[in-house]
Amino acid sequence: MRIPLLQVRSGGGAAAFRRSILTTLLFLLVFAFAAQAQNYSGSITGTVTDSTGAAIPGASVTVINTATNAVSKGTTSGTGSYSVQQLPVGTYEVHVEQANFKEFVAKNVEVHGSTDTPLNAKLDVGNVSEKVTVEAEALEVQTTSASLGEVVEGDRKSVV
Repeated sequence: MRIPLLQVRSGGGAAAFRRSILTTLLFLLVFAFAAQAQNYSGSITGTVTDSTGAAIPGASVTVINTATNAVSKGTTSGTGSYSVQQLPVGTYEVHVEQANFKEFVAKNVEVHGSTDTPLNAKLDVGNVSEKVTVEAEALEVQTTSASLGEVVEGDRKSVV
């Protein structure tokens, strides 16, 4: 007696149509997950120190998206380091404050997809009402990670 393990029918019909639909749905499901895996956010990381180079723990770091005015906040660790993550690609203004120090402000800080944007802050002794403002102009090269990112938006500048 012979028992067929796999029976193949020719002609297709409704079964072939169902297989075609299932294959298409499976393809779309896999494609949707792959498209969702793209990362359109980055982070701003750095260290906050005083004028002598000593770390400033507990400093308040405020990151403002200049296009949407969305605010993200962080605090420096015991070693003065901070990291504000999951920031959408765009241009930001960064404020760093600590009691008995002048406020540090960095403008035009660009965040690119899948990258860490380094920004170290040096706070000078003084009143909080005083500010030290830094304008970020040049695009910095990512040197802390081998990961790849892609610039979604940006300005092209040429040297004459």
